[in-house]
Amino acid sequence: MRQTLAFLNNPKTFLFIFILLAWFLPMIQDITGFIKLPDLFGEVITTPAPVYSDSLFVTGKYAEECERYYNEKSGLRNWLIRLRNQVHFSVLKTSNTNNVVIGKQNYLFGKRFIESAYGKIFNGFDTIEEHARLTAILKDTLAQKGIRIIVLVAPGKGFYYPEYIPYSYKKKSDRTNYRFYTEAFKKYGIPFIDFNRYFMNEKKHKPYPLFTKLGTHWSNYGSLLCADSFLKTISTWCTEPLTSFTIDPLKPTHESRDIDDADLYSSMNLLCKIDDKDFTYVYPELRFHHTRFKPDALFIGDSFYWNWFMAKIPLEVFDPCSNFLYYGEQFYGTDPSAPIPVDQIDLKKEIEKRQLVIFLFSETNFVHYPFGFIQKACQIYQIK
Repeated sequence: MRQTLAFLNNPKTFLFIFILLAWFLPMIQDITGFIKLPDLFGEVITTPAPVYSDSLFVTGKYAEECERYYNEKSGLRNWLIRLRNQVHFSVLKTSNTNNVVIGKQNYLFGKRFIESAYGKIFNGFDTIEEHARLTAILKDTLAQKGIRIIVLVAPGKGFYYPEYIPYSYKKKSDRTNYRFYTEAFKKYGIPFIDFNRYFMNEKKHKPYPLFTKLGTHWSNYGSLLCADSFLKTISTWCTEPLTSFTIDPLKPTHESRDIDDADLYSSMNLLCKIDDKDFTYVYPELRFHHTRFKPDALFIGDSFYWNWFMAKIPLEVFDPCSNFLYYGEQFYGTDPSAPIPVDQIDLKKEIEKRQLVIFLFSETNFVHYPFGFIQKACQIYQIK
């Protein structure tokens, strides 16, 4: 009995037991799933189960494929990935997500938004000039059919929060897509609203942040301020009153509510939430003032549109048949879970049944302007 107790009290025994548990725990978890682990955020590419062949076995590739496959099937793999990412973030202040840059005070940035703000992404003067010229011709062509075009330049976080960008990324250049596209729009008389400039001008005057700390998109509050400005602009084009909205008294909170408020943090797949208790969120409640007139609109743009969609602005203000062409590739209606590939629609028919064609995208996506739509529309109307 004494020998048993002495054995159990030996530190080497506890170390041996700990090693055994650590060795077999992933297998136990894989079999039983007794620990509920959250899935990794984002797109996860899994390795297919290896298929045996003599040639793979002889070259050793079959063993490599088996090792890779069973490593991914480890019961604690997701937790171990989060642990690794947490160590890199907490100790080294680095991110294992290629697109995420950790800024000062743990403000997170999409790398492209920094590159766009500092001129590392630039389409070239000739390309920008050509895009603006074709847009202007298309604008005039559609105007003859009673269809108006407007470009909405959503803001970029790199422009809004330069004080939090790491010094190593700050290589200022005036040669930015944002600057030269907006200048070209003015030159060619293309109607546009520059929300990027609006955000920078209003940053010190608004009571709440217009961008979040841990996300890449405009804040819920900032997006709705822009929506109100947009609706007031197009209402001047309408011969009938347009549906508008007012915002109920704001209720600030330090708890984020929407996934977009922390999408960059989520993509890092950490174990612990980055502290954002010092950050103020507001989630405006909208009160719509409906009118009979609801113009049919086609939106073309990026993920900055989804804030408006979730606030029901397209549904409440525009015709229910209005659609969203996401990155020029997927065609959405009122059901966000059922997109249609753009090559399966009659684009000319979809354009000509509208009263408004609205481009809505962040300044960083000028690099993709305008997601192939102008080029396709110019082919349809034989514009050169």
